[in-house]
Amino acid sequence: MIPGPGRCRALLFALLPLAAFACGSNPQVAPVSGVVKLDGVPLPDAVVEFLPDPDRGTTGPRSTATTDEQGRFRLTCDDGREGAVVGFHRVLVQDARAFPPPRGRAGAATMTPASRIPERYGKVTGTPLSVEVKADPQTVTLEVTGKSRPR
Repeated sequence: MIPGPGRCRALLFALLPLAAFACGSNPQVAPVSGVVKLDGVPLPDAVVEFLPDPDRGTTGPRSTATTDEQGRFRLTCDDGREGAVVGFHRVLVQDARAFPPPRGRAGAATMTPASRIPERYGKVTGTPLSVEVKADPQTVTLEVTGKSRPR
């Protein structure tokens, strides 16, 4: 059965909000740069990940960067846009120097140094770091407390 003109119009108006939502599914992104400090000292070769926090209403692609020799970084979204999704993020920081290197041709494993960063900073459920990304460009400082810090 083919719907009449009145039903077609009603169906069109019912689907219009869904089409608008689908077209607007690309969340707003803002430029984010910053510095990672380990016990107050800039940390080179750290991998930074901003993960949108759905528990706080933020969804979209994650953003990542690796710090330079002065501990500075500039985030890029997984979808290629510069920055991070506007909203709340859980932030992970991991030591790139402690990542295992690719295996050689013979398949021999090589030793990797111990991480300079405690494990909790690399776990989504354990990281103490969170940041709210605002709609304007921003610079953040991520303070990481090392393993050897006295209690």
